[in-house]
Amino acid sequence: MLLKGYLFSLIFIFTLGVFLRLYKLSPLLPSASDEGRDLQISQNIIKEGRFPSFGPPSSLGWMRLGPFSYYLWAAILYIGNFHPLAIPIFIVFLDSVAIVLLFYLALLIFDAKTAVLASLLFATSTYAVFHSRTPIHTSLVPFFVSLFYVFFWKFMEKKADKYFYLSCFLLGILLQLHLSTVILVFILFLFSFRTSIKTAFSEGPAARQPQKHPQRNPVFGAPRLASPIHFSVLESFDIGFKRLNFAKIGKGIMLLTLPFIPFILGDLRTYLFMTGRFLIWIPYRIFSLIGITTSKNMVTTEKLVGMGNLLLKTLREMVFMPNGWIAFIIFSISIIFLIVRKRSDKSVRFLLGILGISFAGIFLHLQPADHYFSFLMPLVILTIAYFLSLRKIGIVIAVLLSVFNSYFIFLTIFQ
Repeated sequence: MLLKGYLFSLIFIFTLGVFLRLYKLSPLLPSASDEGRDLQISQNIIKEGRFPSFGPPSSLGWMRLGPFSYYLWAAILYIGNFHPLAIPIFIVFLDSVAIVLLFYLALLIFDAKTAVLASLLFATSTYAVFHSRTPIHTSLVPFFVSLFYVFFWKFMEKKADKYFYLSCFLLGILLQLHLSTVILVFILFLFSFRTSIKTAFSEGPAARQPQKHPQRNPVFGAPRLASPIHFSVLESFDIGFKRLNFAKIGKGIMLLTLPFIPFILGDLRTYLFMTGRFLIWIPYRIFSLIGITTSKNMVTTEKLVGMGNLLLKTLREMVFMPNGWIAFIIFSISIIFLIVRKRSDKSVRFLLGILGISFAGIFLHLQPADHYFSFLMPLVILTIAYFLSLRKIGIVIAVLLSVFNSYFIFLTIFQ
């Protein structure tokens, strides 16, 4: 009976989310030059058979994304008989499914109560609703990244290689939607390479000798692997999950590059100009923060203030539209609570590990736009939902947040 109640809650929340995403969609549909350009290119795929090798331009200017969104828009236009609302309605559909995916993710990691609150906060988030009503490639991120988190967690929890491979394939799609998701590639493969190296050492002859008293991990209590190398950078991921070997990681890399085949073929014709330049740009951008490569990207007080204001604005749109400081306080308390009270829980360490590395990666940009945070929105919502689910007053606060956000959606987006 309790589970039925949660399912009825999900149905209500899903209906509310669909309504907020579809209400007055046609007359209030945002339009810009980027959407018009993408629509024209997608139409040319169908009418003229011109399949582009590269996708929309990124914020770097010289760097283009993969063409996945163009191919997807072309398929939707063809199925929808070129109806002008075909793509917007499809995006709304995917973002509505993301509500269910976040519910499922919270159910996997925490419990049903957290799942209900997380789906409610996501369904009524001003940030989520606005981007779901904007027909552009970045609006696809919440759906695909939620699916990625589900597969990533299942890989770590169920120890099944197929979920690692599915995670890699989804990363190949996400990289074609926004460059900021390269941080997730770093997280996934840093974890994978670390565990594969530890496996290689632990499977050596010395490791196969029985140990009467295995050395304990002072942080997590699990026996240390018999490795002369200890990587403390990712202790938050060292929670007893299955170790990969290099062969499996190689297959994962192949699946990641599979969606990129058109881009790779196109880049080969220019002698890997964009790929090579991007690989050079990463260390260049990092060193420029301290003025080694250039002084224009150095960390300054003005840029730090700008980053702080952007974070407040983004959290306000994600969590509590009326006031960014209240949203920041709620998120900060949620993080502090997880660190202090639940740091030994593997699901919490998984959550905080991804959030910490991702926020650090976005900080390196210093001047990002708010859509750079779109791949983190499900985890931000999930963190807050878990904290609020632990007390009755927290559940009341979550409901009030959704009510205020829905009200402000009517005052802003629907006007």
